[in-house]
Amino acid sequence: MVSISVTLIFAQSQYEIPEWIKNNVKWWAEGTIDDDAFVSGIEFLISERIIDVPFTQKIVSSSDEIPSWVRTNAEWWADGVISDSDFVKGIEYLVNSGIIQIKQITQSQIDSSSLEINAGPSYATVEIIQESWLCSGNARCFTGIVTQIIDGDTIKVDGKSIRFAMASAPELNESGGIESREFIETICSVGSIATVDEDDGQTQGSYGRILGVVYCNGFNLNEDLLDMGHGYLISDFCKDSEFENESWAQKHGCSTISEPECPASHPYLWSDGLCYNIPEPAYEELQDVILPILMYALHLILQI
Repeated sequence: MVSISVTLIFAQSQYEIPEWIKNNVKWWAEGTIDDDAFVSGIEFLISERIIDVPFTQKIVSSSDEIPSWVRTNAEWWADGVISDSDFVKGIEYLVNSGIIQIKQITQSQIDSSSLEINAGPSYATVEIIQESWLCSGNARCFTGIVTQIIDGDTIKVDGKSIRFAMASAPELNESGGIESREFIETICSVGSIATVDEDDGQTQGSYGRILGVVYCNGFNLNEDLLDMGHGYLISDFCKDSEFENESWAQKHGCSTISEPECPASHPYLWSDGLCYNIPEPAYEELQDVILPILMYALHLILQI
């Protein structure tokens, strides 16, 4: 089970869940994303105050499996069949059974009349765990908070500009540009916890931006941008990138299929892809050999 340890101070129990979250929940209900990704996403929503779940006494659970009725509730909620509060009851169960892990400091009741108009509930900050196990190579690897979604292939993490390695999106003024940015905002909104794996092959960056792969809420943003058709891969950059041989890069254009090796008995690879024991003749040589044969064959046919 993938989990994030979160420290919270609960101040109220109102359920205000943005509409875009229903997309993620629906993907999980339909099996597009797995349980670990769903749990990680819900833990983030709780820690970021998007979902406010009152913590009660922990129920001892003999299994980390998510009950089927929770998935059913999630699907009904995503389709608008049940209310936000009914959906949160399922989340409360996951919290109290330990499937979603929350570390409680205290509970407090705040008199709303004592708060400023623009003040929200009081929460402790999220405990950010450096998820270096996600990274490969020797370049920079860090985990931080997403502070801005610039466009479909560039975000800011802890104020640093990150450009997705090899995965490109249309500019905002081009067709599909706005949709690409909205897609990234949906799966990795501002406030999300993200891990950046800098590209070892492109540590020089691009226009002051770090080039790398970004992991956020259980998603590989580079991969999912391409898989969902909101971006494209320019194969010219493959040879320079650490991630050239990753499955998603291979699938979208970084193919490294090599020429077959010919055995010593037939060491010459011809243009037809087969190996022969003599060098492939040049075009002019073939013309000199094949044309007389064809003419002779035609002569025989005409005499029949």
